[in-house]
Amino acid sequence: MLNLTLALLTLLSLGSDGVSVSGEYYSGDGLGVNWNLELCQDGTFEFSWDGCLGNYDHQSGRWDIADGLITFQVLDRKPDGMDHSLPSSLRPVRWGERLYLVPADELLEFCNQVNDGAEPRGDPHGLVLLRRDDWMLPVSSSPELPAQFLAYLLSEPVRGNLVKGDSERAGVVDRGSSQGLRPGMILYSQGSLDLFEYRVVSTSPDSCQVEAVYECDVILDGPVSTLLWDETLRPNAEPEPCPD
Repeated sequence: MLNLTLALLTLLSLGSDGVSVSGEYYSGDGLGVNWNLELCQDGTFEFSWDGCLGNYDHQSGRWDIADGLITFQVLDRKPDGMDHSLPSSLRPVRWGERLYLVPADELLEFCNQVNDGAEPRGDPHGLVLLRRDDWMLPVSSSPELPAQFLAYLLSEPVRGNLVKGDSERAGVVDRGSSQGLRPGMILYSQGSLDLFEYRVVSTSPDSCQVEAVYECDVILDGPVSTLLWDETLRPNAEPEPCPD
């Protein structure tokens, strides 16, 4: 009976490819955001958000996986826990031997992180949950995403020039769908030490309309790239070092 119970628990922890998704995962910047998630084979989970001022959130309960999505039943939570913490559902995404857990509604943002060079990362710090120590594993080819998102993965960076439009928060880039750009993709300004972020809102074959993502972003005429820090456009500048 015990062996049957263990077998059932192991089956419940398998992803759609038959590989167990149980384990420990991390995402964060090493400073104010440090997310640790443990998916246990017995169907329970522990989640913690720790930062510079201590523990911001802690949740525990049960987890399940069905139709390619991990969902959570929270049974205990820190009384003053942070909002917008653990997503309600996560999709396991395999990339070679790596295993990521991506919020179900943020697969496009994950593609943008691949395009801008943030993934595949070579250290613990990153914006998406990654199984602990998988950052040391090499990858090849592309992450295993639903078919509709594969078109958002670029085979090479797209570089162009931005011209400010009629609005202070909008502009036009001289690259478009012919170069692989699609609405929802992100371009970054490369003409100054400030990294301003622009989202593609519409495309034509050889140009696209973009808008500033954040209130603090401004439209700067000049070079842009899908890479967060494009060394070919910043030959004399060095990015700020990542936290240890």
